[in-house]
Amino acid sequence: MNSLIRSSGHLLALLSWLHLLVLILILHFISSEGPLAHLLLAVKLFPLLVALPGIVRASSYTMQWASMLVLLYMAEGCMHGMASEGAVQLLGWIEFVFAWAAFFGLMMHMRPLKKAAKLAKARQNLALVDSMEPTAARQNRDSHLRNRTDA
Repeated sequence: MNSLIRSSGHLLALLSWLHLLVLILILHFISSEGPLAHLLLAVKLFPLLVALPGIVRASSYTMQWASMLVLLYMAEGCMHGMASEGAVQLLGWIEFVFAWAAFFGLMMHMRPLKKAAKLAKARQNLALVDSMEPTAARQNRDSHLRNRTDA
């Protein structure tokens, strides 16, 4: 049976992502001002909601672009933490921590996958070199050695 959680990094990324969604809703209801507040909430939540199914499935493509996306939320949390006061400031720093944890979890999950991809590419290149005609490779090597010893 295939488990929903694939690694500890996947678990950390998923939990942090869900907490980030909830925290943005809380921040909106505490500090929403102006006529465009609901539009701003939609702009903040839409990318998180689009990436959520891919993060749940541990899709490597989604996790790659989500790792770059979460940096925007990290910057927003830092901005709220430095520029606001009171509860919004505290929630801003909590947003920063959740965004950092999501980024770290995504990187932890992706690292072994990237290593495996690099190894597969190296094996493919080695197979390509081995498929060369052995006599031609040997002749090339021998002529190269002869040229070095003649000089």
